[in-house]
Amino acid sequence: MDVEPSAYLQDQIHLGDWNISAGLRFDHYGFAVHESAWSPRLAVSRYISRWNLLLHASYDRVFQTPAVENLLLASSPQLNSLDPVVLRLPVRPARGNYYEGGATKSIYGKLRIDANIFRRDFHNFPDDDTLLDTGISFPIAFSRAHIFGEEVRVEVPQWGRFSGFLSYANQVAVGNGPINGGLFLGSDAAGALSDTSQFTVSQDQRNTLRARVRFQAERRVWFALSSEYGSGLPAELADDTDVNSCWLSMVPPF
Repeated sequence: MDVEPSAYLQDQIHLGDWNISAGLRFDHYGFAVHESAWSPRLAVSRYISRWNLLLHASYDRVFQTPAVENLLLASSPQLNSLDPVVLRLPVRPARGNYYEGGATKSIYGKLRIDANIFRRDFHNFPDDDTLLDTGISFPIAFSRAHIFGEEVRVEVPQWGRFSGFLSYANQVAVGNGPINGGLFLGSDAAGALSDTSQFTVSQDQRNTLRARVRFQAERRVWFALSSEYGSGLPAELADDTDVNSCWLSMVPPF
């Protein structure tokens, strides 16, 4: 039975141009393992009226429980019959520290610029794996991971009949071994505890560009044009994979 009670307290304080939000959360996780955690949260912002500028920074402590899908299956001793070499480690909740800082600037009430930088540090970083060559997946965990990036957005809330925005984001996500939790059979089990190499995790998205323009033709009639570009998510390919054929397979037939 999965038991996950939680409770939290949060308050806001306004001191002139300063705004402070603080909170504390308690979580308990009881399923394959039993763990509890206290998670403090703090956000501070300052508005500078003469520059029409808002500065903000925040810190969050995160307690992330494992995915429940097939978690008991990965813990079952009956899977020992599939392979003589078995490595079974309990999948513990992930613990992370989130840091973020940024600024918002308004220019003559016609243009707004938002800029943010962030960093997320994880221990027991959650991921998933598949059982042999089947479609059965189950959660695993790596020793740690680091995600960091920046975001910039330029927005025109309303300029005559036009409005729109242009945004750019860059996010780098790197994980580190060894394996901290999960089920591994055969050759995968042999190197799981000794592999401390770095790898790109699925949250990695190096470049994302979005744009949108809207024109209000009449009170009830408007036209909009939007565009989006993403550099793609990482994928593991075998050494003999033909990258060109993979790209062509993703293009729909005419």
